[in-house]
Amino acid sequence: MIDREAVAIFIITGIFLALFVVAGVRDIIRRKDDE
Repeated sequence: MIDREAVAIFIITGIFLALFVVAGVRDIIRRKDDE
């Protein structure tokens, strides 16, 4: 049986990591545009 709480935490953590990566990529793109 799958632990629903564990799955929910895993999904939420994955979403936060994805948002963090996207924010980092956008920051890098902005820096390249400024040069």
